[in-house]
Amino acid sequence: MWVIEPVNNLYIRIKNLWTGAYLRINNGVLEMDKNIQPGWWDAMWEPEPVGKNQSFALGNHYTQAYLNMASGKLDANTTGPGSMNSAYWMLNGYTRPGTNLLAFQWMRANSEAIADKPLNQICLPGAHDSGTYNLTSTYCRDVNDPFAPDTDNQKRGLSFLGGLDYSGWAMAQDKTVLQQLTDGIRFIDLCVSGDKSGNLKACLGLYGVSLQTILNDIASFAQNNPREIVVVELQHLCT
Repeated sequence: MWVIEPVNNLYIRIKNLWTGAYLRINNGVLEMDKNIQPGWWDAMWEPEPVGKNQSFALGNHYTQAYLNMASGKLDANTTGPGSMNSAYWMLNGYTRPGTNLLAFQWMRANSEAIADKPLNQICLPGAHDSGTYNLTSTYCRDVNDPFAPDTDNQKRGLSFLGGLDYSGWAMAQDKTVLQQLTDGIRFIDLCVSGDKSGNLKACLGLYGVSLQTILNDIASFAQNNPREIVVVELQHLCT
């Protein structure tokens, strides 16, 4: 018998009830190991819903190989589960926690249709000026550095019109980059500038969040969704 141990909302570990050892892929070889460490990706598996009978394919977090019985014994290889019924598993009593992850993992869900297509033949949903969701008003900036370098005199004038707050005009997004990616966005459009303190920030006339914050969001999404591809365009580097 095997026990499913959730790691987070995406991955599980698979433990043999008799031996206490966990399934992992070590140097390309499927093996059992009692002494795994919490951060070992090669001992984490992603249950992917397949078919119509509530079965799952079990993909290894580190190697992307799938557990299967194609050779008559337990093994793992990188052949997609869609072409191997021997890679379908029933996980009795297991319920994937959290949200329906397939709702935003659309690239993985359509991998067979898009896997062999060049990027210029795939329509990627994008967000214009992705980093402008939290622009800093001129009233909250140093008086010697209130505007980003991409502004002009007309925009500077707008910022002093009281209720016609320029930040409301310049803000193109109202969600963080992580939230945009979770909504299905795969093309991130950035305009970046350095302020007088040397900090790189998103900008659109005004300064936004730091570039590091945006990169951390992208890294977090990519780590938890390794089969989703994110394209980042640094449209302008304003100085």
